[in-house]
Amino acid sequence: MPADFAWGERTAAVAAVRADLRPRLDALRSSRVESGTVYQVSYNRSAAEAWRDSSCPGGPNRQFGPCEARRGVVVQNRAGRTHVLAVAFDVRVVSEESEMALTLVVEGVE
Repeated sequence: MPADFAWGERTAAVAAVRADLRPRLDALRSSRVESGTVYQVSYNRSAAEAWRDSSCPGGPNRQFGPCEARRGVVVQNRAGRTHVLAVAFDVRVVSEESEMALTLVVEGVE
């Protein structure tokens, strides 16, 4: 799907990625509620920006175009097409016995 969008359509590409992930995130959020475990998942914009800053090369000698972090999704211009590189999430797991929170960045696979 990422290459279906021109670089000028990167906002739409990010919206499409988030729409594609929505059913999976909704399923995770409700997957163990009946057993007393709740998963809270949200996009993490600052983690996406940090990933972009540390993982996307800059300067005139880079192989591809610039990277942008938008609404928790990192995209890059590759030959005028939008490629999704990573998505950052905050995940919080709450049960009767414990609570755990983590931030993770899921990198795309090509």
